[in-house]
Amino acid sequence: MKIVKSMLVVALLAGYAGAESIQKESGWSGSILLGGGYGEYKNSEILGTRTMDFEVKKISDLGSPPSESAIFPILLGVIRYTLDDKKTEIFVDNVTDDFSAMQTSAGLGVRHDLGDVGIVGLRLFKSSTPTKVWEDPLLRNQNRASTEQTFSGIGIKWERVMGSSFEIEIQSRKVELDTDSNAQSLVSAGLAGTLTGDNGSYYITQSEQQLLRRSANMNSAKLLFIYPLNANNFLIPTLKLTTNDSDGNARDYINSEIGITHFYGSQRWSIGTSIQASSSTYSKENPVFQKKQDTTYLSAGVDATYKNIFGLDHWSLNAAAYAFSGNSNIDFYDSSLWATSLGVVYTF
Repeated sequence: MKIVKSMLVVALLAGYAGAESIQKESGWSGSILLGGGYGEYKNSEILGTRTMDFEVKKISDLGSPPSESAIFPILLGVIRYTLDDKKTEIFVDNVTDDFSAMQTSAGLGVRHDLGDVGIVGLRLFKSSTPTKVWEDPLLRNQNRASTEQTFSGIGIKWERVMGSSFEIEIQSRKVELDTDSNAQSLVSAGLAGTLTGDNGSYYITQSEQQLLRRSANMNSAKLLFIYPLNANNFLIPTLKLTTNDSDGNARDYINSEIGITHFYGSQRWSIGTSIQASSSTYSKENPVFQKKQDTTYLSAGVDATYKNIFGLDHWSLNAAAYAFSGNSNIDFYDSSLWATSLGVVYTF
């Protein structure tokens, strides 16, 4: 089944670079999205990227984090080269992996059409804009220092599995922090195990602080099904499972996600609307709050592209809106994001 080409443009913000058939003609093709946005974000550990700054340097307590707003640029896209056999393409891309976690990746990959077996692809990737996080997010009443979080990995995708409308994607990535002193400000050998007097938090030992290290190996598996309602409308339900194996055992978790996307495509419009719900369950007790962290997430977004603006064949106008909420049993780890963006798309 062929998904209309414009679906790729709608999906760029969600990192779905393989959402179409191999090109019917050899040579170059692709889409570039250039624009800007405005958003409001709250997160106790993440403060943005090099181009997106939501930092709140000083906090006075370990309750739910404050929010900050920012204006940010957007540059996303994919450029492909289809070989003469018209069954193989090589591509480079820059896509958003996880907007709520401020993760964008640049990738180099290949896709090959195996006929009735499906389209198989391999992608090597790394963070294109490092995520900025706090060295010690639990430091109170002082300016916190920031550090950079980067990742690299590999992804395998199998589209149209055995001629069906199913797709499977498996990813593995290594996440690393330049400097990680998470909860170092609460280390006190003499007071360890006693309450700090701040939102149910406790002083900890140096060995307990090591349980909160955030560098990690992350692995995920995603299954989706593309269901055509008619020639212009598609429903795409998804299931995803992610495991996070951190250097600190108290940061290990399993995340289960379910989502559904509706896509509409016509000669002039491409509109994608999606909603996702997920839950993260941590395997070990957080020593600062002396309980296991459990967090539920809900997100929704809409992305609309109006093609051939001003009568220009290759140019489109794109607008998007996104909202995200994370509710944790530990208030300090609550999070939220809402953002809107506007940009132009060049497709060739």
